[in-house]
Amino acid sequence: MPNYKVQYYEKIPLDLKTIEVAEETAAKAKEVAMDRLDNQLDVGHYTIHKVVEIKS
Repeated sequence: MPNYKVQYYEKIPLDLKTIEVAEETAAKAKEVAMDRLDNQLDVGHYTIHKVVEIKS
C-alpha cells in the first residue's frame, strides 16, 4: 500500500504541517487525514494544501 504525505495549514499558509497516511489512493489518504485532524483537540479550522505520494 502506498504512503502519502498530506500537507495542511491551520491559519498561516506558510506554516505547513504534514501527516503521513498509508492508503490505496490519494483521495482516500486525504479523507483519512481529514478524519484524524477532525479528531485532534489541538487542531481547529484547517485547509488541506496537497497530497503527495511518498516514493520509496
